[in-house]
Amino acid sequence: LLVAGVGLLGYFLVWPQYQKMKVERSVFVAKRTDMLMRQNLLGSIKGLIKETKDQANRLSSIDEALPQAPRIPELLANFDYLAGQSGSLISGLLISSGPSPEITSEGLIADSRDRQTYELLSSTQDLALMEVDLTLRGQYVNLQTFLVNLEQNLRLQDVQVLTLGSVDAESGLQDYTLKIQVYYQKE
Repeated sequence: LLVAGVGLLGYFLVWPQYQKMKVERSVFVAKRTDMLMRQNLLGSIKGLIKETKDQANRLSSIDEALPQAPRIPELLANFDYLAGQSGSLISGLLISSGPSPEITSEGLIADSRDRQTYELLSSTQDLALMEVDLTLRGQYVNLQTFLVNLEQNLRLQDVQVLTLGSVDAESGLQDYTLKIQVYYQKE
C-alpha cells in the first residue's frame, strides 16, 4: 500500500512536472535552433555587407574611368593639370559630341576609325563619347610626357589623331593637335 501510495503520488505529482519539463525542453531546443539559424543569417548578412563595400570600392574606380556624365569641368581641369605636368601649354581646345560617321554612297561608314567607334557605341547601350580637339604648344619631349600622363590617367580616353606642326625656329616650340575620344556613361 505504501508502494502504491508513493507510485500514485509520483504519478500525480512528478509525472506532470516531467511532461512539462519535456515540453519546455523541446521549446528550448526549438529556440536554440532558431537562435543558431539567426546567427548564421547575421553572419551571412555581415559577409554580404562586406562584399558590397568591396564591390563599391571596385566600382568607384570604374566610375572614375567611365563617369556617369560627361563631367566637362573635371575634364578641362584634368587636361590643364596634364599639360602643366608635361610642361606644355594648351593653345586650343574644342569639345564636341561624338563623331558623326561619314556614310558612303553604298551606305557604309567611310573611315575605319569611325566604323569601329560606331560599332562600339551601338553594341553598348549606356556608352557615350565626346570628341576633344586639343592643341598643345611645347617641345617634343613635352608631348611625349603629356601622352604618357594621359595614358596613365584614370579616365578612359583614346587619342585618335595626332598632328605635328612645324617647329618655331626662334623658340624651338611646336604645336601638336590631338583628337581625343573621351568615354562616359549616358545618364
